[in-house]
Amino acid sequence: MQGHCAGKQCGSGEAEADLRDTAALAAAFGNVRMQRLALHNLATAFSAQSRPDDTLAVAREGWDLVGSACGREITALFRSSFIEAHYVRGEWGPVWEQAAAAVGEVLAVGEPNLIVSVAVAALEPLAMLGQWPRA
Repeated sequence: MQGHCAGKQCGSGEAEADLRDTAALAAAFGNVRMQRLALHNLATAFSAQSRPDDTLAVAREGWDLVGSACGREITALFRSSFIEAHYVRGEWGPVWEQAAAAVGEVLAVGEPNLIVSVAVAALEPLAMLGQWPRA
């Protein structure tokens, strides 16, 4: 699929539209894996722009697609989005719930890149919650 940004410099609005289009096309073709990846990337873009409400909305949309057949990797990535958004909003209960679960999941998987991804999202919030040893 050639997106809005093919062959030119792209702003965040066009990139967001491309990710939404990708998620919609993936859904239309029943490609849940691609749909989840597009939604995760959109949530990550919103998080990088300090848009926690948008991050949560998109992460929840992707989370709803995470089923039992889904690997721990995508689950942990969505948890990272939840951690970041709830942290920015000062919602400590959900931060703790998601961070504790994410840390357990990435340690079980043992994939270094996934561990780093969760660490980037969870270290500071866990330290703020007095859980530095767990972090």
